[in-house]
Amino acid sequence: MLFLLGLDSQFGMLESLLTSLKDEFPVLNRARKEFVSGGICLFLFIAAIPMAFQGGLYIVDILDNWSLSYPLLIIAVVEMVAVSWVYGVDRFADEIKQMIGYRPNMYFTICWKFISPALVTLLILSGIVLSIIDGYPSYEKFVGCDNVTLIDQGFAPEATDSWVVPDKMPGGSVAFIILINMASCFMMPLYAIKYIVKGR
Repeated sequence: MLFLLGLDSQFGMLESLLTSLKDEFPVLNRARKEFVSGGICLFLFIAAIPMAFQGGLYIVDILDNWSLSYPLLIIAVVEMVAVSWVYGVDRFADEIKQMIGYRPNMYFTICWKFISPALVTLLILSGIVLSIIDGYPSYEKFVGCDNVTLIDQGFAPEATDSWVVPDKMPGGSVAFIILINMASCFMMPLYAIKYIVKGR
């Protein structure tokens, strides 16, 4: 059951990635879909191989805990500001009226324009403040399965039941966290500049 659930989720994720790539690179529409899908799966398989090695759990931990929170919230704020303030909430409401026959009530327009951007911005700022208060990023370091191993590494002979101790992340890991957070956010201004230049 869990295998089928995971497989079903992969279909949706792969299809959304495939559609995005075909929209951006129309040359892929000429190739057979099976080959393009197989190429994407092969690339993702190769990219995931490091997670199967000894330090793989740490990579998964970084990707799981640090790669999505800020970029998703920043993208959400930018989308709300773009639709409500740049495009205009009144024009957006008029287009909704064309589709469903009536304009959204004032509650939705106020939420789109003021409440939602303010709340999501507050979430981002509170996350940044909490990160600063917590200090340098840490992780759970596996230290071995016996007291001799712990003593040899300079730790106290007692550890948690899972034989891990909190430790500060190496500098390279912090740089990787910053890079993966910035990579998804920088696409928005880059594409905006591209289309502004292209429009001229």
